[in-house]
Amino acid sequence: MGEPDMEQCHKLCLDTIAIATACANMCAAKSDYVGQVTRVCAQVCRDCADECAKFDSEVCRECARVCRECADKCEAMAA
Repeated sequence: MGEPDMEQCHKLCLDTIAIATACANMCAAKSDYVGQVTRVCAQVCRDCADECAKFDSEVCRECARVCRECADKCEAMAA
């Protein structure tokens, strides 16, 4: 993550961790805002997956795969 061209990747990974944690907590609490939060979580996960997919690293490829899976599940919950 020390490469300058990976700055956005690192930022999106941190954003994804933050929103996914908040989303999980709100789902567990059966918040009235779950639909809205899962839509945002899905978008952040897709953005992170797209950015991570730009890099030829096993960690980045796995992150992209997991983020896409999370985005799919969040979209299904938001529907």
